[in-house]
Amino acid sequence: MSSFTVLKSILRYYLRYIVGSPLPFLSHQAFSEYIISESSRYEKYYIPPIDLKDKTVLDVGAEEGCTALFFFKHGAKKVICIEPQPEAFANLKKNAEALKWNAILINDVFKLDHLSLDVNFIKMNIEGYEALILDQPIPKIPMVMEVHGLWLVDEFVKRGWHKASGNDATHCRAMLNNWGVKI
Repeated sequence: MSSFTVLKSILRYYLRYIVGSPLPFLSHQAFSEYIISESSRYEKYYIPPIDLKDKTVLDVGAEEGCTALFFFKHGAKKVICIEPQPEAFANLKKNAEALKWNAILINDVFKLDHLSLDVNFIKMNIEGYEALILDQPIPKIPMVMEVHGLWLVDEFVKRGWHKASGNDATHCRAMLNNWGVKI
C-alpha cells in the first residue's frame, strides 16, 4: 500500500467521522485539492450576502461535487450543477445519488442560457471560460466567479465587478463578485 493511499484513507476517515458527510467519490486530484486548499476558500469567498436556506444555487464548474456539498451544508434546497468533464461528471453523479441530493446535473459546457435559469445564487469556476460573460450585463442576483487570467480580472473590474481577493499571481486568478455593485 502506497503512502498516498494510506494518507487518503486517513483523510477520508477524518472527513467522514470528524468533519461530517464527505463525498464518497472523488478523484485523487479533487480529493487533495479539496483537503489542501479549496475548502477554506469556499468559506471565505462562496458565502453570498443572502441566506442560502431553501434557495437554489447554480454551480457552474461543479467538478465532482465539492462546492455542491458546501452549498447543501449551508442550507441550499437545490443545486444545479454544470460540469463538462466526463470523469468529473461521473463522480458528481455518483456523489449526488449516494448523498440523495436535490440536484439537477448537466453534463455540458457553460452556455449563456444557463444564466437565465431560476436560481438565487451563482458560483462560477470554469477555468478561463468566464470570458463568455465579459460583455453581458452584471447579473441581478448574487454571483461569485473565480476568474482565471489576470488580464481577464482587470477587464471584469473595468466593467464594474468587485474584486473580492487580490490577484493570485501564482495561479493567475482572483475572486470577483457582484455584491454591492450598482446594477
